[in-house]
Amino acid sequence: MGGGHGGGHGNKASTSSNNDSDTADNPSPPLLGIDSLLNVQQDAKSVQVALSNSDRLEARLDGSARQSLNGNAMVQSQLTPEGLQISIQFDDGTRLEQNWVRSPDGHHLTVTELWTAPGIKQPITFTRNYDHLDI
Repeated sequence: MGGGHGGGHGNKASTSSNNDSDTADNPSPPLLGIDSLLNVQQDAKSVQVALSNSDRLEARLDGSARQSLNGNAMVQSQLTPEGLQISIQFDDGTRLEQNWVRSPDGHHLTVTELWTAPGIKQPITFTRNYDHLDI
């Protein structure tokens, strides 16, 4: 994935929902409101993502689950031929599966997510697109 800064369009994500339950009873997907700007740093063994609200997602790229997001979730990540795969298990039973894919020129990042939570009948899939900013 490489290191660097990313400016996002996270709050303008395109979403497709298979949700049959009342959205008032279910909060928005985790991290949706705080990821409009990502600062991503990666080395051969780990990835660190600073979110807009100062939360930090830190994960080792070895596929082992570790506590992250300021202690609020267990995070597991690994590199795949397509990019980066991150699985986040929150304390309340919510689960977020992310697939990060960079464009061939490295200037765009697409994050496709599958969100499952207690009380939601079917998982919700949504996609966010980020543009690389040179700061």
